[in-house]
Amino acid sequence: MVCAPNPDYVPNPGPLGQATSRPVLNAVARRALDIAVALVVLVPTSPLLLLAGLGIRLASPGPVFFRSQRVGQGGRVFAILKLRTMHTGGPRGSFLVARGDARVFALGWFLRKSRIDELPQLLNVLGGQMALVGPRPRVPEVIDRFYTPEMRRSLDLRPGLTSPGTLYQLTLERAPAAQVGLSDEDRYGAELLPRKVAMDRAYFHRATLGTDLGVLALTARFLLRRATGRPLDLPTGYTRPAEGG
Repeated sequence: MVCAPNPDYVPNPGPLGQATSRPVLNAVARRALDIAVALVVLVPTSPLLLLAGLGIRLASPGPVFFRSQRVGQGGRVFAILKLRTMHTGGPRGSFLVARGDARVFALGWFLRKSRIDELPQLLNVLGGQMALVGPRPRVPEVIDRFYTPEMRRSLDLRPGLTSPGTLYQLTLERAPAAQVGLSDEDRYGAELLPRKVAMDRAYFHRATLGTDLGVLALTARFLLRRATGRPLDLPTGYTRPAEGG
């Protein structure tokens, strides 16, 4: 299986390999940023996580945290950590969570919309499985069903909390015409997913510490505008096609 851990994995020496495509100092600086921001955010948000955990226990029986198997750098599978937003014990259902999905309890919708449910992934960042800025890690099913050989090159990258492709999907949530692509697995895999992967590949051809700071600032702006119902627009600089496809 393509997604199985591979202890002998060596990053692709092409332009997408984070460990080989940029100077070592840039990689060290970006990793230092990951650790610093993760610590700075986790400490003051600990009371918020505690409050959210209490709310989850009251809203729906089951554990506070949810561990999901995702495909990371080099095809290695790891457990991503999130606050639980769905009822336990029900059918597995789709890997997509569309508007009105009955699996999500009321508080869970708030946690998902505010992205509070993603805060525990800062522990994945500290552990080195994820970065602050990187392609979102997919469930193995998505890689197996939809990733072309070209798209699989993005697995050379360390997955992250946010990226241009992630922000692009946020811009579609209020577009009625895009709802089918956000709820139908085949449409998602054929149309939206390739677009997201291409945008992320284009970004990581030129990513630096400075551009990562820009993506983080844009993410914060998106979350604030999303919370107040204002429109989200992704700068055109993030939509350029990747070199060589």
